[in-house]
Amino acid sequence: MDEHGDTSAEIRTFLIADVRGYTLFTQERGDEAAAKLAAKFAQIAREGVEARGGSVIELRGDEALAVFGSPRQALRSAMDLQLRFVEETVSDPSLPLPVGIGLDAGEAVPVEGGYRGGALNLAARLCGQAGPGEVLASYEVVHLARKVEGLKYLDQGTVHLKGLTDPVRVTRVAPETTEDPAMTFSSVLAPVKPRSATSHRGRLLPHGVRSRRGLALGLAVLLVAIAIPLALSRGRGHSLPGIATDSVGMIDLVSNRITGQVRVGTRPGAIVAGLGAAWVANEEAGTVSKIDPVTGSVVDTIEVGSDPAAIAIGEDALWVANSGDATVMRINPDANKVVATIAAGNGPAGVAVAKGSVWVANQLDGTISRIDPDS
Repeated sequence: MDEHGDTSAEIRTFLIADVRGYTLFTQERGDEAAAKLAAKFAQIAREGVEARGGSVIELRGDEALAVFGSPRQALRSAMDLQLRFVEETVSDPSLPLPVGIGLDAGEAVPVEGGYRGGALNLAARLCGQAGPGEVLASYEVVHLARKVEGLKYLDQGTVHLKGLTDPVRVTRVAPETTEDPAMTFSSVLAPVKPRSATSHRGRLLPHGVRSRRGLALGLAVLLVAIAIPLALSRGRGHSLPGIATDSVGMIDLVSNRITGQVRVGTRPGAIVAGLGAAWVANEEAGTVSKIDPVTGSVVDTIEVGSDPAAIAIGEDALWVANSGDATVMRINPDANKVVATIAAGNGPAGVAVAKGSVWVANQLDGTISRIDPDS
Protein backbone atom coordinates (compact mmCIF):
# COMPACT_ATOMS: atom_id res chain seq x y z
CA MET A 1 0.00 0.00 0.00
CA ASP A 2 1.36 3.45 -0.90
CA GLU A 3 1.23 6.55 1.29
CA HIS A 4 -2.24 7.37 0.00
CA GLY A 5 -3.59 3.87 0.65
CA ASP A 6 -4.24 3.19 -3.08
CA THR A 7 -4.06 -0.51 -3.88
CA SER A 8 -6.28 -0.41 -6.97
CA ALA A 9 -3.39 -0.71 -9.42
CA GLU A 10 -2.41 -4.39 -9.71
CA ILE A 11 -0.39 -6.49 -12.11
CA ARG A 12 -2.79 -7.92 -14.68
CA THR A 13 -2.37 -9.61 -18.03
CA PHE A 14 -4.34 -8.28 -20.96
CA LEU A 15 -5.31 -10.23 -24.07
CA ILE A 16 -6.59 -8.52 -27.19
CA ALA A 17 -7.90 -10.54 -30.13
CA ASP A 18 -8.89 -9.16 -33.52
CA VAL A 19 -10.44 -10.80 -36.60
CA ARG A 20 -8.25 -10.09 -39.61
CA GLY A 21 -9.98 -8.95 -42.79
CA TYR A 22 -13.31 -8.26 -41.07
CA THR A 23 -13.92 -5.01 -42.97
CA LEU A 24 -13.30 -6.69 -46.31
CA PHE A 25 -15.48 -9.64 -45.27
CA THR A 26 -18.31 -7.19 -44.52
CA GLN A 27 -17.87 -5.45 -47.87
CA GLU A 28 -17.88 -8.68 -49.83
CA ARG A 29 -20.43 -10.73 -47.87
CA GLY A 30 -22.75 -8.11 -46.43
CA ASP A 31 -23.89 -7.03 -42.97
CA GLU A 32 -25.86 -10.17 -42.13
CA ALA A 33 -22.91 -12.49 -42.72
CA ALA A 34 -20.64 -10.09 -40.81
CA ALA A 35 -23.06 -10.10 -37.87
CA LYS A 36 -23.00 -13.92 -37.82
CA LEU A 37 -19.20 -13.90 -37.90
CA ALA A 38 -19.01 -11.35 -35.08
CA ALA A 39 -21.47 -13.34 -32.94
CA LYS A 40 -19.50 -16.54 -33.50
CA PHE A 41 -16.25 -14.79 -32.61
CA ALA A 42 -17.77 -13.28 -29.45
CA GLN A 43 -19.11 -16.63 -28.25
CA ILE A 44 -15.80 -18.44 -28.77
CA ALA A 45 -13.87 -15.59 -27.14
CA ARG A 46 -16.05 -15.63 -24.03
CA GLU A 47 -15.91 -19.41 -23.68
CA GLY A 48 -12.14 -19.56 -24.18
CA VAL A 49 -11.37 -16.71 -21.80
CA GLU A 50 -13.71 -17.75 -19.00
CA ALA A 51 -12.54 -21.37 -19.18
CA ARG A 52 -9.09 -20.16 -18.07
CA GLY A 53 -10.29 -17.84 -15.33
CA GLY A 54 -10.27 -14.61 -17.32
CA SER A 55 -12.95 -12.01 -18.00
CA VAL A 56 -13.97 -10.44 -21.28
CA ILE A 57 -14.36 -6.78 -20.48
CA GLU A 58 -15.06 -5.44 -23.96
CA LEU A 59 -16.37 -6.79 -27.27
CA ARG A 60 -16.55 -4.61 -30.36
CA GLY A 61 -17.63 -6.64 -33.37
CA ASP A 62 -14.31 -8.04 -34.56
CA GLU A 63 -12.28 -7.29 -31.41
CA ALA A 64 -12.21 -8.67 -27.87
CA LEU A 65 -10.39 -7.39 -24.79
CA ALA A 66 -9.88 -9.74 -21.84
CA VAL A 67 -8.09 -9.52 -18.50
CA PHE A 68 -6.45 -12.26 -16.43
CA GLY A 69 -4.93 -12.39 -12.98
CA SER A 70 -2.46 -15.06 -14.16
CA PRO A 71 -0.17 -14.63 -17.16
CA ARG A 72 0.11 -18.42 -17.48
CA GLN A 73 -3.63 -18.76 -17.80
CA ALA A 74 -3.71 -15.88 -20.27
CA LEU A 75 -1.21 -17.68 -22.53
CA ARG A 76 -3.13 -20.94 -22.26
CA SER A 77 -6.34 -19.15 -23.11
CA ALA A 78 -4.74 -17.47 -26.13
CA MET A 79 -3.61 -20.81 -27.54
CA ASP A 80 -6.96 -22.45 -26.76
CA LEU A 81 -8.64 -19.68 -28.72
CA GLN A 82 -6.35 -19.97 -31.74
CA LEU A 83 -6.81 -23.73 -31.93
CA ARG A 84 -10.57 -23.25 -31.73
CA PHE A 85 -10.54 -20.52 -34.38
CA VAL A 86 -8.65 -22.84 -36.73
CA GLU A 87 -11.06 -25.69 -36.02
CA GLU A 88 -14.09 -23.53 -36.69
CA THR A 89 -12.59 -22.07 -39.88
CA VAL A 90 -11.78 -25.49 -41.31
CA SER A 91 -15.23 -26.88 -40.45
CA ASP A 92 -17.08 -23.85 -41.84
CA PRO A 93 -14.98 -21.79 -44.30
CA SER A 94 -17.95 -19.53 -45.00
CA LEU A 95 -17.37 -17.93 -41.58
CA PRO A 96 -13.57 -17.78 -41.30
CA LEU A 97 -11.91 -16.66 -38.08
CA PRO A 98 -8.34 -15.58 -38.93
CA VAL A 99 -7.58 -13.94 -35.59
CA GLY A 100 -4.42 -12.27 -34.30
CA ILE A 101 -3.80 -12.09 -30.54
CA GLY A 102 -1.51 -9.83 -28.51
CA LEU A 103 -0.71 -9.94 -24.78
CA ASP A 104 1.06 -7.72 -22.28
CA ALA A 105 1.21 -7.57 -18.49
CA GLY A 106 1.58 -4.65 -16.14
CA GLU A 107 -0.12 -2.38 -13.69
CA ALA A 108 -3.52 -1.11 -14.76
CA VAL A 109 -6.06 0.96 -12.92
CA PRO A 110 -9.70 -0.16 -13.01
CA VAL A 111 -12.06 2.52 -14.28
CA GLU A 112 -15.72 2.50 -15.19
CA GLY A 113 -16.18 -0.10 -17.91
CA GLY A 114 -12.59 -1.31 -18.06
CA TYR A 115 -8.97 -0.50 -17.26
CA ARG A 116 -6.36 2.10 -18.10
CA GLY A 117 -2.64 1.49 -18.39
CA GLY A 118 0.30 1.02 -20.71
CA ALA A 119 -0.16 -2.75 -20.77
CA LEU A 120 -3.40 -2.36 -22.73
CA ASN A 121 -1.68 -0.15 -25.28
CA LEU A 122 1.15 -2.61 -25.88
CA ALA A 123 -1.23 -5.57 -26.06
CA ALA A 124 -3.15 -3.69 -28.75
CA ARG A 125 0.05 -2.96 -30.69
CA LEU A 126 1.12 -6.59 -30.53
CA CYS A 127 -2.33 -7.68 -31.62
CA GLY A 128 -1.95 -5.41 -34.63
CA GLN A 129 1.31 -7.16 -35.52
CA ALA A 130 -0.05 -10.70 -35.10
CA GLY A 131 -1.15 -12.56 -38.20
CA PRO A 132 -3.97 -15.12 -38.40
CA GLY A 133 -3.41 -17.88 -35.85
CA GLU A 134 -0.54 -16.06 -34.14
CA VAL A 135 -0.11 -15.20 -30.48
CA LEU A 136 2.42 -12.45 -29.76
CA ALA A 137 3.43 -11.76 -26.17
CA SER A 138 5.61 -9.12 -24.59
CA TYR A 139 8.77 -9.98 -22.66
CA GLU A 140 6.93 -9.13 -19.42
CA VAL A 141 4.26 -11.79 -20.00
CA VAL A 142 6.79 -14.48 -20.84
CA HIS A 143 9.01 -13.52 -17.91
CA LEU A 144 6.11 -13.74 -15.44
CA ALA A 145 4.67 -16.94 -16.88
CA ARG A 146 7.99 -18.80 -17.20
CA LYS A 147 7.68 -22.23 -18.81
CA VAL A 148 4.10 -23.27 -19.56
CA GLU A 149 3.44 -26.93 -20.30
CA GLY A 150 2.34 -27.50 -23.89
CA LEU A 151 3.61 -24.14 -25.13
CA LYS A 152 6.89 -23.00 -26.66
CA TYR A 153 8.36 -19.52 -27.02
CA LEU A 154 9.79 -18.30 -30.30
CA ASP A 155 11.89 -15.17 -29.89
CA GLN A 156 11.04 -12.64 -32.59
CA GLY A 157 13.68 -10.11 -31.56
CA THR A 158 12.86 -6.46 -30.99
CA VAL A 159 10.52 -4.36 -33.10
CA HIS A 160 9.69 -0.68 -33.28
CA LEU A 161 5.98 -0.11 -32.80
CA LYS A 162 4.16 3.05 -33.76
CA GLY A 163 3.57 5.35 -30.82
CA LEU A 164 6.25 3.73 -28.65
CA THR A 165 9.68 5.32 -28.19
CA ASP A 166 11.68 2.24 -27.27
CA PRO A 167 11.88 -1.02 -29.25
CA VAL A 168 9.82 -3.89 -27.86
CA ARG A 169 11.01 -7.46 -27.43
CA VAL A 170 8.41 -9.81 -28.91
CA THR A 171 7.84 -13.53 -28.42
CA ARG A 172 5.59 -15.67 -30.56
CA VAL A 173 3.82 -18.36 -28.57
CA ALA A 174 3.11 -21.65 -30.32
CA PRO A 175 1.90 -25.12 -29.29
CA GLU A 176 4.64 -27.58 -28.42
CA THR A 177 3.09 -30.71 -29.89
CA THR A 178 -0.01 -29.92 -31.95
CA GLU A 179 0.12 -28.16 -35.32
CA ASP A 180 0.84 -24.44 -35.18
CA PRO A 181 -2.41 -22.52 -35.88
CA ALA A 182 -0.45 -19.84 -37.76
CA MET A 183 0.90 -22.45 -40.17
CA THR A 184 -2.55 -23.95 -40.62
CA PHE A 185 -4.03 -20.58 -41.43
CA SER A 186 -1.24 -19.83 -43.91
CA SER A 187 -2.32 -22.86 -45.94
CA VAL A 188 -6.07 -22.53 -45.38
CA LEU A 189 -6.16 -18.86 -46.36
CA ALA A 190 -3.52 -18.99 -49.11
CA PRO A 191 -5.98 -19.25 -52.04
CA VAL A 192 -7.99 -16.29 -50.77
CA LYS A 193 -5.45 -13.89 -49.23
CA PRO A 194 -8.17 -11.51 -47.96
CA ARG A 195 -5.74 -9.02 -46.44
CA SER A 196 -3.96 -8.52 -49.78
CA ALA A 197 -7.10 -7.03 -51.25
CA THR A 198 -7.25 -4.00 -48.98
CA SER A 199 -5.08 -1.00 -48.53
CA HIS A 200 -3.96 0.56 -45.28
CA ARG A 201 -7.22 2.52 -45.27
CA GLY A 202 -9.41 -0.48 -45.94
CA ARG A 203 -10.46 0.42 -49.52
CA LEU A 204 -10.60 -2.13 -52.30
CA LEU A 205 -7.76 -1.90 -54.78
CA PRO A 206 -8.04 -2.24 -58.56
CA HIS A 207 -7.62 -5.81 -59.77
CA GLY A 208 -4.31 -5.06 -61.44
CA VAL A 209 -2.79 -3.76 -58.23
CA ARG A 210 -3.88 -6.84 -56.28
CA SER A 211 -2.35 -9.17 -58.84
CA ARG A 212 1.01 -7.46 -58.86
CA ARG A 213 1.19 -7.34 -55.06
CA GLY A 214 0.46 -11.04 -54.81
CA LEU A 215 3.33 -11.63 -57.24
CA ALA A 216 5.60 -9.28 -55.30
CA LEU A 217 4.93 -11.17 -52.08
CA GLY A 218 5.85 -14.44 -53.77
CA LEU A 219 9.04 -13.01 -55.22
CA ALA A 220 10.03 -11.50 -51.90
CA VAL A 221 11.18 -14.84 -50.55
CA LEU A 222 13.41 -15.46 -53.56
CA LEU A 223 15.00 -12.04 -53.39
CA VAL A 224 15.81 -12.37 -49.71
CA ALA A 225 17.26 -15.81 -50.34
CA ILE A 226 19.71 -14.22 -52.77
CA ALA A 227 20.38 -11.20 -50.59
CA ILE A 228 21.36 -12.97 -47.38
CA PRO A 229 23.29 -16.15 -48.17
CA LEU A 230 25.14 -16.06 -44.85
CA ALA A 231 21.89 -16.33 -42.92
CA LEU A 232 20.86 -19.23 -45.14
CA SER A 233 24.07 -21.15 -44.64
CA ARG A 234 23.45 -21.29 -40.90
CA GLY A 235 20.09 -23.00 -41.31
CA ARG A 236 20.73 -25.79 -43.80
CA GLY A 237 20.26 -28.52 -41.23
CA HIS A 238 16.50 -27.99 -40.99
CA SER A 239 13.56 -26.67 -42.95
CA LEU A 240 10.22 -25.04 -42.18
CA PRO A 241 6.87 -26.30 -43.51
CA GLY A 242 5.83 -22.80 -44.50
CA ILE A 243 6.25 -19.09 -43.86
CA ALA A 244 4.23 -17.43 -41.13
CA THR A 245 2.01 -14.45 -41.82
CA ASP A 246 3.75 -11.07 -41.93
CA SER A 247 7.16 -12.73 -42.26
CA VAL A 248 9.85 -13.05 -44.91
CA GLY A 249 11.16 -16.52 -45.61
CA MET A 250 14.72 -17.55 -46.47
CA ILE A 251 15.25 -20.28 -49.06
CA ASP A 252 18.35 -22.40 -49.48
CA LEU A 253 19.08 -22.13 -53.20
CA VAL A 254 20.71 -25.57 -53.24
CA SER A 255 18.00 -27.62 -51.53
CA ASN A 256 15.08 -25.24 -52.28
CA ARG A 257 14.02 -25.57 -48.64
CA ILE A 258 12.69 -22.82 -46.39
CA THR A 259 15.45 -22.59 -43.83
CA GLY A 260 14.39 -19.60 -41.82
CA GLN A 261 12.02 -16.69 -41.49
CA VAL A 262 11.97 -13.27 -39.93
CA ARG A 263 8.95 -11.28 -38.80
CA VAL A 264 8.59 -7.89 -40.42
CA GLY A 265 5.60 -5.53 -40.40
CA THR A 266 1.93 -6.08 -41.15
CA ARG A 267 1.22 -7.26 -44.71
CA PRO A 268 4.70 -7.18 -46.29
CA GLY A 269 4.74 -6.71 -50.06
CA ALA A 270 7.52 -5.16 -52.10
CA ILE A 271 11.13 -6.03 -51.33
CA VAL A 272 14.54 -5.03 -52.64
CA ALA A 273 18.14 -5.96 -51.78
CA GLY A 274 21.07 -3.55 -51.79
CA LEU A 275 22.96 -0.93 -49.81
CA GLY A 276 24.01 -3.62 -47.37
CA ALA A 277 20.53 -4.87 -46.46
CA ALA A 278 17.22 -6.28 -47.62
CA TRP A 279 14.37 -3.77 -47.42
CA VAL A 280 10.71 -4.80 -47.07
CA ALA A 281 7.73 -2.49 -47.52
CA ASN A 282 4.94 -3.36 -45.05
CA GLU A 283 1.75 -2.13 -46.65
CA GLU A 284 -0.70 -2.19 -43.76
CA ALA A 285 1.82 -1.08 -41.15
CA GLY A 286 3.05 1.85 -43.26
CA THR A 287 6.67 0.95 -42.54
CA VAL A 288 9.85 -0.37 -44.15
CA SER A 289 11.80 -3.15 -42.40
CA LYS A 290 15.59 -3.30 -42.77
CA ILE A 291 16.98 -6.85 -42.62
CA ASP A 292 20.63 -7.43 -41.76
CA PRO A 293 22.29 -9.69 -44.39
CA VAL A 294 24.51 -11.44 -41.87
CA THR A 295 22.11 -12.22 -39.02
CA GLY A 296 18.89 -12.38 -41.03
CA SER A 297 17.15 -10.22 -38.40
CA VAL A 298 15.29 -6.92 -38.57
CA VAL A 299 17.64 -4.18 -37.39
CA ASP A 300 15.44 -1.15 -37.96
CA THR A 301 11.88 -0.19 -38.85
CA ILE A 302 11.26 3.08 -40.70
CA GLU A 303 7.87 4.78 -40.71
CA VAL A 304 6.81 5.85 -44.20
CA GLY A 305 3.47 6.84 -45.74
CA SER A 306 0.12 5.11 -46.20
CA ASP A 307 0.17 1.79 -48.05
CA PRO A 308 3.79 1.61 -49.31
CA ALA A 309 3.33 -0.36 -52.54
CA ALA A 310 6.74 -0.28 -54.22
CA ILE A 311 10.38 0.16 -53.31
CA ALA A 312 13.59 0.70 -55.29
CA ILE A 313 17.28 1.48 -54.79
CA GLY A 314 19.34 3.99 -56.72
CA GLU A 315 21.25 7.26 -56.48
CA ASP A 316 22.58 6.15 -53.06
CA ALA A 317 19.08 6.12 -51.59
CA LEU A 318 16.00 4.02 -51.02
CA TRP A 319 12.78 5.15 -52.75
CA VAL A 320 9.33 4.16 -51.48
CA ALA A 321 6.07 4.77 -53.36
CA ASN A 322 3.14 5.27 -50.97
CA SER A 323 -0.04 4.30 -52.81
CA GLY A 324 -2.37 5.49 -50.07
CA ASP A 325 -1.25 9.14 -49.95
CA ALA A 326 0.20 9.59 -53.47
CA THR A 327 3.78 10.32 -52.41
CA VAL A 328 7.29 9.00 -52.91
CA MET A 329 9.71 9.08 -49.99
CA ARG A 330 13.51 9.14 -50.12
CA ILE A 331 15.25 7.22 -47.33
CA ASN A 332 18.85 7.71 -46.27
CA PRO A 333 20.10 4.10 -45.87
CA ASP A 334 22.81 5.08 -43.39
CA ALA A 335 20.61 7.14 -41.08
CA ASN A 336 17.57 4.88 -41.68
CA LYS A 337 15.19 7.82 -41.92
CA VAL A 338 13.04 9.64 -44.47
CA VAL A 339 14.83 12.70 -45.79
CA ALA A 340 12.37 13.86 -48.47
CA THR A 341 8.70 13.43 -49.37
CA ILE A 342 7.70 14.10 -52.99
CA ALA A 343 4.21 14.32 -54.48
CA ALA A 344 3.41 11.76 -57.18
CA GLY A 345 0.28 10.82 -59.13
CA ASN A 346 -2.72 8.96 -57.75
CA GLY A 347 -2.10 5.41 -56.58
CA PRO A 348 1.65 5.06 -57.22
CA ALA A 349 2.19 1.30 -57.54
CA GLY A 350 5.67 0.99 -59.04
CA VAL A 351 9.01 2.76 -58.75
CA ALA A 352 12.36 2.37 -60.53
CA VAL A 353 15.65 4.27 -60.71
CA ALA A 354 17.35 4.59 -64.10
CA LYS A 355 19.04 7.13 -66.40
CA GLY A 356 19.59 9.53 -63.51
CA SER A 357 15.90 9.77 -62.59
CA VAL A 358 13.33 8.10 -60.37
CA TRP A 359 10.33 6.81 -62.32
CA VAL A 360 6.95 6.25 -60.67
CA ALA A 361 4.00 4.37 -62.21
CA ASN A 362 0.68 5.83 -61.03
CA GLN A 363 -1.94 3.08 -61.24
CA LEU A 364 -5.09 5.18 -60.84
CA ASP A 365 -3.98 7.96 -63.19
CA GLY A 366 -2.42 5.75 -65.85
CA THR A 367 0.61 8.07 -65.80
CA ILE A 368 4.36 8.02 -65.13
CA SER A 369 6.00 10.59 -62.86
CA ARG A 370 9.68 11.48 -63.34
CA ILE A 371 11.58 12.69 -60.29
CA ASP A 372 14.94 14.42 -60.32
CA PRO A 373 16.89 12.88 -57.38
CA ASP A 374 19.10 15.96 -57.11
CA SER A 375 16.29 18.47 -56.76
